Amino acid sequence: MVDDAHRESHVPPKLRAQVYDLCNAIGACLDQSPRLAIPALVLVYAAIDGMAWVSIADGRDDVNGLDFQAWAKSYLLPNSGLDCDEADLWAARCGLVHGQVMDSRIARAGKARHVWYYVGPGNRYLMPLHEQSREMPTTLHIDVLVVAFHRAIDRFFDAIEREPELQRVVWARVNRYFDDVRAHGRPGGEGSWVETIPAVFDN
Repeated sequence: MVDDAHRESHVPPKLRAQVYDLCNAIGACLDQSPRLAIPALVLVYAAIDGMAWVSIADGRDDVNGLDFQAWAKSYLLPNSGLDCDEADLWAARCGLVHGQVMDSRIARAGKARHVWYYVGPGNRYLMPLHEQSREMPTTLHIDVLVVAFHRAIDRFFDAIEREPELQRVVWARVNRYFDDVRAHGRPGGEGSWVETIPAVFDN
């Protein structure tokens, strides 16, 4: 059940549940690292995309690179220990989410650095041996990136608690999330109905 602290919060329960599930999925991948390092990274970048989308204040339907970079700069990068900036992260996201590769148009244009990853003991890295790059890539420790994302979520939730306008934007956006329901009959069919399955947060 959602505890009293969550019930009193201005953070929408559906947002909290979505982030909780994403963090659990990332953690499950890291438990299998380095074999599932790429899926973990795809989830991290997709999650940042999602947090950027939910905080868009001007009514646009679609998140873009500037939104991603603004969220990363505000919440993820401060005191993160990551050797990158928001443009590097956006370029890395484009390569990994769209092609599961390092390369992206933004990095090729010289507007961001390519990113390699340190993924575990034994000096194991993710780096494309046959990908040519004009500039030396920066290297991120995957565990540091994930910790930075967790801290970013804490900062974002704190901002939601403090800022009424951000609360308004986030609640309106989160209302568009998928709902976890149990269907009775064929969903959308005549006579069918659904019941909402409440979010559960394990301690």
